Amino acid sequence: MPFHRKNAIVGSLSQSQAQPIPTEARRNTLPVGIRSSPLDGRSILSTGTASLDAVLGGHSGLPLGTCLLLQENGTTDFGGVLLRYFAAEGLVQGHQVHVLGFGDSWLNELPGLAIPNKSSRPDPANDRSEMKIAWRYDTLGNHHRREIGPSGIDPMGMFCHTFDIGKRLKISDVRGTLLSYPMDTVLGGNCDRITRSHTEQRPLPRFIRELADRLDAASSDVVHRVVLPNFLSPTTYDMYGSPAEEVLQFMHGLRGLLRRYDQQLSVVVHFPTTLYPRTSGMTRWMELFSDGALELTAIAGGPHGGTSQGVLISHSLPTQNERGRGSQVVGSHANLSFKLSRSSGLLIEELSLPPVLGDDPTSQLPKELTLEF
Repeated sequence: MPFHRKNAIVGSLSQSQAQPIPTEARRNTLPVGIRSSPLDGRSILSTGTASLDAVLGGHSGLPLGTCLLLQENGTTDFGGVLLRYFAAEGLVQGHQVHVLGFGDSWLNELPGLAIPNKSSRPDPANDRSEMKIAWRYDTLGNHHRREIGPSGIDPMGMFCHTFDIGKRLKISDVRGTLLSYPMDTVLGGNCDRITRSHTEQRPLPRFIRELADRLDAASSDVVHRVVLPNFLSPTTYDMYGSPAEEVLQFMHGLRGLLRRYDQQLSVVVHFPTTLYPRTSGMTRWMELFSDGALELTAIAGGPHGGTSQGVLISHSLPTQNERGRGSQVVGSHANLSFKLSRSSGLLIEELSLPPVLGDDPTSQLPKELTLEF
């Protein structure tokens, strides 16, 4: 019985049938405002601040299913600015934004979309006049630069928008939903009657329960952003006086929701370290329950100082799992500074100290006396 060679493998598709999935089709499977991380492929969203996205462990955004803790020392509100940009980005993208401790009027504090500057667009006529011999070297070292199409539409603008802090977010630009949880509403108007036995009426457990119900009822392609401005600040939580045990239970429950809905939920918390120093147990546990912790400290500008308004310290960055897989050494991101700009928001860059004046020995020599007649 002769043996015949068969090239076709049983159960395999033919070459005409096995076609790769187009890249555009893969992108369409992700919700609006979500893309894959260049580091590990996880789904990420933008914080609304491009410079903050760039320092989050190489993900170029905040991974879904993670919690970012913004610690701020002093009486400034730079962390609150980042939170408002985070919420405004979510509303523009069509996400559901949950804010605890404030009412619907908090929407009026969100920055509005910035008008693009037409003069900043590249001129195609000038590009043709460049030397064609160096076309291969034109993009070297410019991987972070955005490519703007001929129609003036920025493809990266669908992921991270540009906001103007001097404007307010228009209702026509809002595609998502702002779900506010004021303290009086969460408490149900029974602040004086609440005791430790009535756990179901306390604001933090009730917020976790209502958030879980909304996540269960929502579709799997709806992204939720949770914002906690001035968490445990006396100006907002003075009527409640949250005990430490309940706060840790709240963070534990929030972390459980993040792990359960790791493709739908992300949290950003603004925490004042002036009231709760990093040496206290409360702050240390807050950092352990968070996936990333950044500290903002304002600095006073001297007469010869630079334009930096503060220092950003990275204590931890979002990783892929509990064992630390997927982390990246920040390297030059260890020393960062920030400044607030109206058109660009909070700009985070490498810390550069100004030159110290007066160290030049020639400047300390006495000037020659001259006589004027």
